[in-house]
Amino acid sequence: MILLASVLGGAATAGVVAQALGSLAEQLHLAADWHTWPVGVRNLARRATAWRQTHWVTAAEAWHRYRDEAARARARGAQVDPAARRAARAAMIRISPECPERPTWSGDRIQAVAVRLERDYHLDLAALWPHLWLILPDTVRTEITAARQALTRATTLTAWALLYLPLAAWWWPAAAISAVLAVTSWRRTRSAADIYATLLEAAARLHARDLASRLGLDPAGPFTRESGGALRHHLSPSPPPQPPDDTLVIGT
Repeated sequence: MILLASVLGGAATAGVVAQALGSLAEQLHLAADWHTWPVGVRNLARRATAWRQTHWVTAAEAWHRYRDEAARARARGAQVDPAARRAARAAMIRISPECPERPTWSGDRIQAVAVRLERDYHLDLAALWPHLWLILPDTVRTEITAARQALTRATTLTAWALLYLPLAAWWWPAAAISAVLAVTSWRRTRSAADIYATLLEAAARLHARDLASRLGLDPAGPFTRESGGALRHHLSPSPPPQPPDDTLVIGT
């Protein structure tokens, strides 16, 4: 009984530690708040982001160059081989779908949703999403929730990789298990982040007009930047009022 209790207690403890490490791993993978990380880690993240930006710009310039060349060729009636253009675009997306703002691909994949909605519709995803979530159909919310949970599970594998690693000092196969879990976590996190971001963007593009209609902003014709700007303004909270001159400051 004592042995069984010890095993169960150890398993429970490992599960709790894995959840805690998984939360930390998710923060590292998504890097939404990397500007607030401790100085040493923040400096590494800043250098990684700068490196990714430099290489992304090179890849994006190549893609745009091939696009322009293809457009000129089509204007002359010439045949265009899309292989080079597609390869250049794939090289760009391997770095980031948009200009990198974070040190990780998964973080930039989700950030790309906000960038595109801002560029295309002048929408603020952070302000839009809580309101949009409340009116989404149940099937859409179910799909998005499942995608978000898959992302959490993928990053939790990183935690298990870290937990197995110390065991390698006594049992060498633990090192191989740790490496396999780490690689699997990296691949699954990228895939899950891509799916989750795709669903976020699709939901916003498909249902932003519905939200505008519910708020009495029913846009005539296609949903445009002007429509998005009106919705954004409507969802933005008003600023706090100007305090009176005789307002006392607590602590003075």
